[in-house]
Amino acid sequence: GQPAPGNTVASVSTVCSGVNFTLSLQNSTSGTGVTYQWQSADDAAFTVNTANLGTGVTQTTSLTSSKYYRCLVTCTASGQSQLSNPVLVSLNSNSCQCITYLPSNATNA
Repeated sequence: GQPAPGNTVASVSTVCSGVNFTLSLQNSTSGTGVTYQWQSADDAAFTVNTANLGTGVTQTTSLTSSKYYRCLVTCTASGQSQLSNPVLVSLNSNSCQCITYLPSNATNA
C-alpha cells in the first residue's frame, strides 16, 4: 500500500554546529519491505544543496548551517512512495551557548 510517514520529527529544533541529533517519522511504517531515504537541503522545496543521508528507520546527523530534512518512504511490494513533511533544524548562532567546558576548567565564581 501507500506509506503515510506524516511529519519529519527532529529531536531538537536548534542545535550547535557539529552536535548530533536524531530524525524520525511521526507515523512509523511497520512490516518488511519498507525502505527509507533521508534527505537534507538548504530550502523547503529541496532544490538547493540537496543531499542523501542514510537509509535507516531513524537518522542521526549533525549540521554546520540550518537545514531542512525529510524522508522518502517506499513500500517495495507496491512500489508506492511518500515523502514526509519537512522539518527545519536551525543552527544555534549563539557561540556562548555552544562552548563545551571541560570539568577540569570549571571554577566556582
